[in-house]
Amino acid sequence: MTWKRLGLVGCLLAAAIFSRSARAAEEPPRPQGPEPPGREPPAAPPASEGKVPWWGGRLALYVEAAFGSSSFDEIEPSISSATGFASDNRVSLDDNDYGRVTVGWKFPFERGRVLARWTGHRENSYSFAATGLRNVVRQIDADRTPSMNALVPYWELSVSGGQLEASRTGWFWNPATDDKPHGDDPPNGQPDLDEVRFGRWTPSGPDDTRPEESEIQFGVADLEVALSVPDNLGNRLQTLDLLYERDFGGRRVNGRWRGGLRHFRYEGSLPAAAWVLVGGGAPGDGWTEGLLNPLVSLSQDTTGTGPTGSVEIRANFFRRRLTLFAQGNVAFLLSDLEVDSGVFTTFVRDFTNQVFFAAPARLNASETKSAWQVGAEFGAQVELVRGLVLEIAASRTGYQDSLIVPTTISIPSRLEQISQGTVAVYGTRDIIADAWRFGLGYQF
Repeated sequence: MTWKRLGLVGCLLAAAIFSRSARAAEEPPRPQGPEPPGREPPAAPPASEGKVPWWGGRLALYVEAAFGSSSFDEIEPSISSATGFASDNRVSLDDNDYGRVTVGWKFPFERGRVLARWTGHRENSYSFAATGLRNVVRQIDADRTPSMNALVPYWELSVSGGQLEASRTGWFWNPATDDKPHGDDPPNGQPDLDEVRFGRWTPSGPDDTRPEESEIQFGVADLEVALSVPDNLGNRLQTLDLLYERDFGGRRVNGRWRGGLRHFRYEGSLPAAAWVLVGGGAPGDGWTEGLLNPLVSLSQDTTGTGPTGSVEIRANFFRRRLTLFAQGNVAFLLSDLEVDSGVFTTFVRDFTNQVFFAAPARLNASETKSAWQVGAEFGAQVELVRGLVLEIAASRTGYQDSLIVPTTISIPSRLEQISQGTVAVYGTRDIIADAWRFGLGYQF
């Protein structure tokens, strides 16, 4: 019995100890009492100040690349060479590559951005049209060439796709059928413009030196020229803008202003036709038709630097996933313009021997002047993912006084004047560019 009692008591003690241990494990820990006096709690580690530099504490680079096409409005480097000698010239640079690259940095806390933006136009092809006008016509049944009181187009020339074509037309006046009265102005015996007709005279024999009405075939050219020429003039226009940009306005409609400095450069060449013979010769002789007398090539080099600025208005939709914008920009530059024709040939008459001498000529000039550049653009931006923006836009920009061309040239009419050389009066021309672009921009 003794051993049985001892075993039962041991089992009860073991069960009690196990039950207490289990309850103790389930109970939450009791709160500790206050620290004894004189004992300091451990110091907390120092917290960092978290100050962000003015330019930001992370990579905030902005990059943008856009490509497209552009065209220039018609340029008119027309030249007159004497009273009654004029050439109406028109150059079209209507197929150009267009590109724009922007690199910038965005500051934190809405402090704006700094940008470097390059824009460029590169010519792919050109077209050129010219008309050579003089104020003399042939008189039917006469061997003289009376003065004309209006300019008559003797030559028509066109260049396109690397092909030059020119044609000359003979003009004839029959005073017998002239039923318009002539007073002192114009002098009696001179034709009016609406009294002449163009055509070709075919002599009926070797001794036939005077045109008769029956020998004239009206409505046809008496000389035609066709030849291959370069299809690219190497024209380039580019700007480099250094800008500071800042936003303003609300969430749905806001704006941006930019201010900074622009550097501008234009280089290339423009063709021009002109009369290189004055003071004699048969009607229609002495014009630069491209074959016997090559066209004059006016090489251009213009640079300018000055302040620039723009204002942009933006309308935002779908939580700024879609943005429509319109922008106006302006720049005021101090420009240096240069033009050089290279050497070309003029003809000077020796009235004593009734012959013409070829004389080399060259036109070059430079000018410094202030010029405005004003433009506008509009387009749309779509945020594809956060930071990545797709842009489609169109623009029109006027680069004023970007070209310098001769407007009037003075060619010696007599051999005695050959030492005077060929001089010119110059004027400036604007470049008006239309462009569209497609591009991507990413804000890191």
